[in-house]
Amino acid sequence: MEESRRKAYLALNYQALLDIKNSGEFNIDNFNRVFRVAHAFHNLALYIMEDFVGFNEDVLKQ
Repeated sequence: MEESRRKAYLALNYQALLDIKNSGEFNIDNFNRVFRVAHAFHNLALYIMEDFVGFNEDVLKQ
């Protein structure tokens, strides 16, 4: 994967986690939605830490 794409995924992940953190109060109504989004970006963070080993961009296009 190109370095520019790696940096783009890193920036996307960082911004997403900041947005989740600053999204306001978590309650029973929005917990599941916020949890699913946080889980997805947590998984992306794992791929970033492992230098994108096993990461498949084509899955994201589905």
